[in-house]
Amino acid sequence: MEKNIINCHTHAFNFTCVPDAFLSNYVQRIIAQIAAGLLRVRWLSRPVLFLVKALANNKTKKMIDFLLIGTSKSVEDVFTELRKGYQGIYPNARMVILTMNFDYMTQKGSSGLFETQLAMIKDLKRKYPDVCLPFLGIDPRMEEHGVELISYLHSYFNKTNYSGFVGLKLYPSLGFYPFNPQLEKVYSFAEEHSIPMMTHCTPDGAYYADSKVPESLQIPVSFNYLTQYSDLPDGVFEAIQELRQTIMHNLDKKPADFCDFFLHPLNYWDVLDKFPKLKICLAHCGGEETIVGGNKGTTAERWYQNVKEIVTRKAFANTYADVSFVLYRDDVIEAIRKDMDANPLLSQKLLFGTDFFMTTRYVKEFDLVENFRKKIGETYWHQLAIVNPRKYLTSDFFNAQLI
Repeated sequence: MEKNIINCHTHAFNFTCVPDAFLSNYVQRIIAQIAAGLLRVRWLSRPVLFLVKALANNKTKKMIDFLLIGTSKSVEDVFTELRKGYQGIYPNARMVILTMNFDYMTQKGSSGLFETQLAMIKDLKRKYPDVCLPFLGIDPRMEEHGVELISYLHSYFNKTNYSGFVGLKLYPSLGFYPFNPQLEKVYSFAEEHSIPMMTHCTPDGAYYADSKVPESLQIPVSFNYLTQYSDLPDGVFEAIQELRQTIMHNLDKKPADFCDFFLHPLNYWDVLDKFPKLKICLAHCGGEETIVGGNKGTTAERWYQNVKEIVTRKAFANTYADVSFVLYRDDVIEAIRKDMDANPLLSQKLLFGTDFFMTTRYVKEFDLVENFRKKIGETYWHQLAIVNPRKYLTSDFFNAQLI
């Protein structure tokens, strides 16, 4: 009997977990302020959100789609809708649910929203203990607001009172670099216990919501500065230097443009040079446009190539990327399949995931999954949806080989 498939990248939260400032990412600030209040009124939420979507630009419509689901449903309703896409063929499919900490996406902050989200996900875990595999959102600014990160991690990951959370989630474009000094202890803890991490690694998405990113967040300050003498592949140090110089020349950019710098895959060389055994997945493979774009642009612009270089580096045995969101495009699937044919190691480093419910504007979950399985082929499907996720998710606290 074939083992259960695992979707390594999904979301199940609603508008109660998101600060009002979230909407200012996508429409004019004055419209966002008015719309946010109306969206809290359940019967007004859908018509207001359709209006907001009409005013948003194409670049950000996918984030509005998540609110179209999240304003009218409970978290359990969202989770149930996700599972409907699997009930016919994969009735026992497991779902990694990624929580996101939006509390610090403005200077003012939104204390308490993340705890609300966590409470909802904990309820889901209690009700669906075998299906729901939650990841805990981490933001380095938690330390500035009274949360001691190591104690926080111990409260969720310990063998005497285990929480049921199986991994950690980063979303850097909300206002931090992955090499932030406060994250050093997080990586150390995760590496020591083989806890899987997932990080958003594609241009766009949610981002810092004030009108300007504070310079204190913009300046790259790393816990592990690399040098020309660091053990790096040819051209990587120069590409990192090019990226850092570009950052310093673009401090005046609006958040919508600047926050992509937080997400860049080149940022992870600082992290992995110090923590080479860290288990981390660079979500979305750098984005669909960079996947089909090949080697166009400068080294710093070729996100997918940078992701592949990291995950296929033998010294980084526990690095992964996932196909979430980007799998809605057939040309992307074909490009990834050809790359796995050319480099078998890559097939051992990719994870199946959909990014529900960000993909719902393009295709229903069931159709998305079945099309990917057909186009990628049975051998790679088994590797990405069954074999690799179990290796990725297994830690000192959770044995994914048993599910």
